Amino acid sequence: MKLISCQIINFGKLHNFNWQFKPGLNTIFAENGWGKTTLTAFIVVMFYGFENEHKRNLVDNERKRYRPWQGGAYGGKLVFATAGKKYLLERTFGVRRKEDHFALYDAVTNLPSNDFSSKLGEELFGIERASFENTLFIAQQNCQTDVTPGINAKIGNLASEQADMNSYQLVQEKFKDYLNHLTPKRKTGELYQLRAKIAKIKVDLERQPAIMKQVKENKQQLAVFKQQYEQLQQEQLKLQETLRQSSQNQDQQLLQKKYQLLNEQKLQSEKKIKLIKQNFLGKVPTLTEIEQQQKIAEQIKIIKKTTAESFTVAAHERLEGFKQRRFSQLTAAKLTEMTAKNRQLQILKQQQQSKLSDIELTRLKAAQIKFSQHAVTESELEHLADLISQRQSLLSQLEKQQLAWQTWQQATTGEYRRSRSNTPTKSPFWILGSVLSFVLGILLFKSSLIFSICLILLGILILGWKFSSSMSNTTEKSAPQLSELEMQIKDLKQQIEKITLQLKQKLQQLDFDWPLTAAATELAKLKSEYLDFQQLQQRQDQTISAADLKQQQMLQTELANFLNYYQATKKETTNSEYSILLQQLQYEFQEYQQLLQKSLQVQSDQQRQQQLLQEQQRFFVELRQPISQSSATLQGIRDQVLALQQQQQQLDNIKVEIADFISKNKLTQPKSDQAVAEETSSLSKLTEKLTLLKQQADQKRTQCWQINDHLDKLQQQVVWFEELAEQRDELQQKESQLFTRYQTLMATSKYLAAAKNNFSARYMNPIMQNFKHYYQQLTQESAQQYRLDAELNLTAGAYGKQHQLELLSEGYQDLLGICRRLSLIDAMYQQEKPLIIFDDPFVNLDAEKLQGGLNLLQELVKDHQVIYLTCHTSRTIEKNITSLKLSTE
Repeated sequence: MKLISCQIINFGKLHNFNWQFKPGLNTIFAENGWGKTTLTAFIVVMFYGFENEHKRNLVDNERKRYRPWQGGAYGGKLVFATAGKKYLLERTFGVRRKEDHFALYDAVTNLPSNDFSSKLGEELFGIERASFENTLFIAQQNCQTDVTPGINAKIGNLASEQADMNSYQLVQEKFKDYLNHLTPKRKTGELYQLRAKIAKIKVDLERQPAIMKQVKENKQQLAVFKQQYEQLQQEQLKLQETLRQSSQNQDQQLLQKKYQLLNEQKLQSEKKIKLIKQNFLGKVPTLTEIEQQQKIAEQIKIIKKTTAESFTVAAHERLEGFKQRRFSQLTAAKLTEMTAKNRQLQILKQQQQSKLSDIELTRLKAAQIKFSQHAVTESELEHLADLISQRQSLLSQLEKQQLAWQTWQQATTGEYRRSRSNTPTKSPFWILGSVLSFVLGILLFKSSLIFSICLILLGILILGWKFSSSMSNTTEKSAPQLSELEMQIKDLKQQIEKITLQLKQKLQQLDFDWPLTAAATELAKLKSEYLDFQQLQQRQDQTISAADLKQQQMLQTELANFLNYYQATKKETTNSEYSILLQQLQYEFQEYQQLLQKSLQVQSDQQRQQQLLQEQQRFFVELRQPISQSSATLQGIRDQVLALQQQQQQLDNIKVEIADFISKNKLTQPKSDQAVAEETSSLSKLTEKLTLLKQQADQKRTQCWQINDHLDKLQQQVVWFEELAEQRDELQQKESQLFTRYQTLMATSKYLAAAKNNFSARYMNPIMQNFKHYYQQLTQESAQQYRLDAELNLTAGAYGKQHQLELLSEGYQDLLGICRRLSLIDAMYQQEKPLIIFDDPFVNLDAEKLQGGLNLLQELVKDHQVIYLTCHTSRTIEKNITSLKLSTE
């Protein structure tokens, strides 16, 4: 079997990597970090897929570990040949196994092939991945090998029984685990623990006879205490009967006294009821009737107070005045109608007042002609004003900066001092000029905003220049300031040129040929004309017609008649006062409606008051009491009725109690005081004796309870001993069964090991011969000191004793591991030779052994295709080989 080519789309850090393999030796030389191990992992994964996919550790989980660093498709292609046919293998990998894609094609026909399944590695090499990595894949720092069941099966040409060989190891491990679990020699063994439990139970059962003896003794003692307790109970019953007879005689005396007391209470209640009834000559009212009369008295009081406060004499006179003015005929709808007509009248008057005169019409026509030639809008005028204002402001700043520059220059050259000596100290012309600029700017602020601002700025500039001319600082420090002023002047000139160009373009667009010096004045004049034009145009649109004038006269007449009818006008009423008079009439109408409503409510309240007074009079007549509207009188009657009801209820209760007392008790003739005293003395003695008997009985009963409690505890132990005996029998039976199973498993394990060793022993000699051949090839030494056992494990002999290979140096361990792997490969593949992957396995060898390893590679390529990866030229056969570079595209 041979590899022909590979294409890695994305795998780990490898991206768009292509490689053509050749028969024999394929050396891949690249520096550390290039991705040599990633390339070998790609080849293994393409044949066997990923392993350890469920592990969280990124290093152990191959799917996560080799996920492309740069993203994109995950996978690649392999072209290989076996059994005279060429195949193209494609695999792409997703986040999970179910997202993976596997495809196999005939590389000649490019048609899908079913010669192999997705388990390509097992079918192609005849071994699972673990066996492949222990034989055909020899990695750096991992040259030692473990003989897996798959290797054993392949060596014996038992590929179909590989599952049985794999199962052997699993069965032996399970045997070992289960025997350790059952062993009677360790504390963790189940047999050991069962025998310990049985021994402990036997020790506990030795106490059972003593417990049974205690149970018997406690039962006998309990029977004696129960007999004594029953005797005391009989004596108590006899004494209680005697006490009952004595207490009945005393109860008769107490009943007689209670009967007399009840009769006395009955007489007292009857006397109190009689006294209360004397206060009522007529019938006795109920509490409900009294409460009803109290409510009536309160209602009468409220009605009187409300009537007096809500409708005064002045309010009554005001209502009568409204009635005389015919307000009873007026409605809210009529008022609303007349108010709407008044609004309509006012609108018509306003339209009449806005009519244009002849002079105004002439001005309007001239303005229409002018503004039809220039497409002027209010926003255009505002924009033009902004441009002019910006230009004026920049010119003022420029003039100020130029004046300052001249001042500094004169001070620097000395001319300023000479001119200053010839100039008077005080100059009234400068002060007068600045004051005039300020005054004119303030006066023209409302008429021409831009011009006034310019005058004010001019005054400021004059004062600033005068102030700067009075300074005498002419030191050499003026030079930097002059340079800064020159830069500012240059910048201002550029800004002025830019804003002037914009202003000229705007004036040309609006078809105005104003000079720039008079632009502010012309603009103010144009804005005034435009405002006058808009006002005249609006007034012309509102001119009244002849029909509207006629309607105005009709509305005026109708409003005057309406106001006169309800006496709402003055002697001389103008049209402008209609709105005020209508509003006043509306307020008066609302007041009239409120007064009318109050008047009706007062009449209703007075009628209700008369009805309540009549009902109150009837109540007092029935009681034969003097008529009174006082709440205190009604409260006094209520208190008397409550007292009468309480006494009547008390009398009824006493009568019921007497009747119950007579029915429940049989009264006899009362005894003398001496007889009662003798019975009382005898009763006390009987009571003392009964108390003593109860104490003795309670003592016996407590003793019985204590013995019962102790017996319960003993009985629990008896039950526990019985359960222990059952548990002992079950454990002994289980121990016997487990021991039999333990012996059977021991024998079976030994038999399987012997059979397996016999099977492996047949191939020991060919493998050992191959090992010696490869060892001599590598070291030029004999391999007589090494021995191979039936499990194909290698040991080293020294000083008359065999030793494990782990005791040797890393270099010798790697050397022996390589020879052992190659000998196993020869035994496994006797017909078609597979490829062998060497991932820099000679790194721990010295120079002499390294040369032997390179010679060994040249011998292997005679029968095998070898893929050899290394990072150093000292470990390559071709000394002038070029190192591969990692693509970053």
